[in-house]
Amino acid sequence: MALAVFRRSTQLGQRFVRAFAAAPEGDLVPCQLSGHLDDFKLSDTESAAGHGKVTPWHYTVPSDWRDTRTALNKAQHRGETPDYDKNKGVQRNSDRLNGLWPLDKDAYHEKVNSMKDEDGVLIPPHCKELPAMSYKDTLVNYHFDYLGLKSPPFGEAEFSEIESKTTITRDNIHHARHEWINLDVDMIDMDATVYDLIEMYKKGVSYRTINLWLDYMTGSGSLYKDSIRNLNWTRIDS
Repeated sequence: MALAVFRRSTQLGQRFVRAFAAAPEGDLVPCQLSGHLDDFKLSDTESAAGHGKVTPWHYTVPSDWRDTRTALNKAQHRGETPDYDKNKGVQRNSDRLNGLWPLDKDAYHEKVNSMKDEDGVLIPPHCKELPAMSYKDTLVNYHFDYLGLKSPPFGEAEFSEIESKTTITRDNIHHARHEWINLDVDMIDMDATVYDLIEMYKKGVSYRTINLWLDYMTGSGSLYKDSIRNLNWTRIDS
């Protein structure tokens, strides 16, 4: 259908339209016809570079790869949640975001107005003045299965930092993970989880710990399509 729209367009040049002209079999272009690759051959150079590869990259774990994950790390990647107090897990401090959220709109507008020039034109801050995460901050919830790279364990250091800087407890963290993994989306207390994230950010929990919390809370990659994790990667030659 998209090709038909292109062909009927009066805004497209003749050269572009001709490239998408209808093939003998209805609206199929040549590359969609059966057998169009029968006589296609890659050069040795193209093959060596990976062109035409049909095996998904995430199936090509290096032959010398060794699983060095700890027992805790493996359990987390299997989606396991340790025992915790479920009654305490649902409880949150009702005053935890006082003065932090929602945003003070007056202060917000005052800040924006202070960044305008004499003509009232906003002069945005330099990008280095904005919050930014380092590569090491974000790597902790990358999952590169084709390399065997998984997230590190969410351990005592992360629990301790969160508990020391916020009102969030490890029971809260385990319960958020339990809900995300086991309940339908409509049954999850999303408000509590979102406010957990806001509280951690506002109270100075490190970006690395927040990213690793996102990974742990959403299943440590075990849910695959429903875990919040980074999957973007690219080959250098692509």
